[in-house]
Amino acid sequence: MPRPRMLDGLHIQCSRCKLIKPRTREYWKYNKRGYRKGWCRSCEYETNYQRTKLKQHQDRHLAISAYGGKCVCCGETEIVFLTFDHINGGGNKHRRESYLARKALASWLVKNNYPPGFRILCFNCHMALRLGNWPHTTLITADYTTSYRI
Repeated sequence: MPRPRMLDGLHIQCSRCKLIKPRTREYWKYNKRGYRKGWCRSCEYETNYQRTKLKQHQDRHLAISAYGGKCVCCGETEIVFLTFDHINGGGNKHRRESYLARKALASWLVKNNYPPGFRILCFNCHMALRLGNWPHTTLITADYTTSYRI
């Protein structure tokens, strides 16, 4: 990463966006030794955000393909409609226990080597199961239906 260009001692030009910003911690990040990083805070945030989103997207594709790649109920294969389901319920408890499972369940599944107890459902089947109007009763366990009754 190229170093930012110091202009007059009070202002610095970002090496990425080329904007001139004041030399304060409000606009620049510093490492542990106190050296200024090459990009301004907004450029640093933008690249980290894009990198994180790309990683989550890749993890989602990996996890969906590892669990079969389609809804176990109706066979839907369109990835934007597919969701992860805890087979025996307990999703709230799982999200409370793990920060990564709360933020990105697919990344948690990849990191933990695709543990059993999960399945892929399309959003319609997932909501039908949650509301108790499940059209296909062969996939339900007794504990799951009682935990989702409204």
